[in-house]
Amino acid sequence: MISLFRPPDRRRFLRLASLGGAMGLLAACGFQPMYGRQEGRRPGFDAFSEVAIAPIPERVGQLIRNRLLDQVNPYGEPGAARYTLGVTFARNKVAVAVDRDQTITRYNMTLVASYVLTENASRSIVTRGSTRSVAAFNIVGSEFANIAAEHDAEERTAVSVADDIALRLGAYFADPNRRAG
Repeated sequence: MISLFRPPDRRRFLRLASLGGAMGLLAACGFQPMYGRQEGRRPGFDAFSEVAIAPIPERVGQLIRNRLLDQVNPYGEPGAARYTLGVTFARNKVAVAVDRDQTITRYNMTLVASYVLTENASRSIVTRGSTRSVAAFNIVGSEFANIAAEHDAEERTAVSVADDIALRLGAYFADPNRRAG
């Protein structure tokens, strides 16, 4: 006879208990989620509403800016921004696979972006940094497919770079040791 009731698995119980213990230790050491509400001070996510994102030239720049707008200003750009985020980028396409007849069959697309967050009132730089992303794409017999693959690699690197910039800005705004202005 097959029973649908399964007795409790001891190993599964121990894994869940250890996970609960780890969560308790994180809470005891003062860990808080970066975008969570914190008593007594403004969370990092709310500070995003004070950031205007400057236009970025070219198609890849537009992809970066659009992703940053989604991440930083999901409710629309601020009317009177306290900060302005400027982003510059450079991209490079390198052949990484070549057939015996010297035909290139694979490229790596590298995108390096630098960002500067400036306080508008004092025109001082409050934080800056750079990030990079690499995406590969294959070359096939169809020219249309090759163009589409290259555009897809550009989009993947732009999204990755923008997400990293947003994450770094979130860490900056969530840092309780940053200079309050």
